[in-house]
Amino acid sequence: MAELGFKVFGNEISFWSAEGDEEIRKSLERLNPKLRVLEILSGKEISYNKASLFLDTTFSVPTGSGMPLNLNLMGTSYVDTKMSGTVSDKYARSGNLDFEGKIRPSVAVNIAATMSVSAGSLASSGIRLSSRLYTAT
Repeated sequence: MAELGFKVFGNEISFWSAEGDEEIRKSLERLNPKLRVLEILSGKEISYNKASLFLDTTFSVPTGSGMPLNLNLMGTSYVDTKMSGTVSDKYARSGNLDFEGKIRPSVAVNIAATMSVSAGSLASSGIRLSSRLYTAT
């Protein structure tokens, strides 16, 4: 049995499990680096994208006035990568192999934080901070 997990800030992003030799062998064959390189160098564009919620937490702190101070954090991310490449076999003529590869990564990370004080269901007051980091390629 084999298990592999990927966590960020305690939040599970990905999990993989395989049971038995045959299933493990098939999974490793799919991860074959030689096949991945040949796939990228075939000239076709390969796209990989993943959206995830990497931070989602709420914390409440009692204050001296009797009203709780609520803190909320939320973080999301999105990754989009496009890859393509070609190889020119000039080895027989000149002894050279020419590789040309293109990679276009695009990433967006959003983080939102809220700090508020509430007086039961009567009133609530707070501040919200939202931040975005992104690339445009």
